Amino acid sequence: HGILQPGDAVTAWNGDRRAGRVGIIYFRRTLPRDPDVNYDLTIRPGGVERTVALTAPARFNSDVQRLSVSNLVAAAVWFVLATMIALLRPELSISRHGYIAGMVMGCFMLWRARLPVMPWLPEWWRTALNFVLPLYPMHLAIGYDFYVRFPPGVSPGRLWRGIRVGLYTVCGALFVCGVLVDAVLLLAAPDRLVAVRDALSPVDRRLEGPAALVYPLGGLAILAVMARNYGAVQREEDRRRLRWVLWGTVVGLLPVLTLQVVAPLMQIAGPPIDVTRWNLLVNLATVAIPI
Repeated sequence: HGILQPGDAVTAWNGDRRAGRVGIIYFRRTLPRDPDVNYDLTIRPGGVERTVALTAPARFNSDVQRLSVSNLVAAAVWFVLATMIALLRPELSISRHGYIAGMVMGCFMLWRARLPVMPWLPEWWRTALNFVLPLYPMHLAIGYDFYVRFPPGVSPGRLWRGIRVGLYTVCGALFVCGVLVDAVLLLAAPDRLVAVRDALSPVDRRLEGPAALVYPLGGLAILAVMARNYGAVQREEDRRRLRWVLWGTVVGLLPVLTLQVVAPLMQIAGPPIDVTRWNLLVNLATVAIPI
């Protein structure tokens, strides 16, 4: 109803100043399933703080539901096709790498599917999805590792090996400080989650830059190493296979890279945009890669 405006800085949730450091997502998780639950939000529009009372009514959002379904469909495709790759050519090491990369990507999409509320699923299923451990954003480094090795027989070279080490290092740090910490605390000590995230907030601020850059730079690195390998292969059969992989990857990554570049630029130029509907296309486009 116009109470909150784009750009308003949140400084407290029900008087708890930790919300300004860790974000309100960890506090929203504690809201009871009550259509009339109220909470206070302290915001700082234009440098002046004020506290507003808000209500969190239950409502149906068709865009969010479609986004959830698109994640489920994409996860199923990744799981099935990764398994087919492993079963059809089990003697090839590249098939095993492809299987690992595909299953990790499938887990990532399944984890994203659990973010919106899915009322058609049983309660125990929705709860179980909270503990699907995606290697986010390790799936990006593992995917790059596959492309460095494809097709077999092409030496990766020092530059491309260095990029692989860099991606594993950055993605590993983001995974440990983000998803892994949250998953362990949600399982073992959910009441300590906000306190631990508050203690890690200085680390999170240092990782904001790498987190914003790892996706677009990782996607560009994948396309670059594929172009490099295409020029390095000698056999026409390998070149033909790489063309299929190249075009599938371009179709799958182009919407992702476009969103990663355009969305921040539009946010800098004006009010933040709602990317929910674009994410639907992005999710479904990724299945072009394993296909």
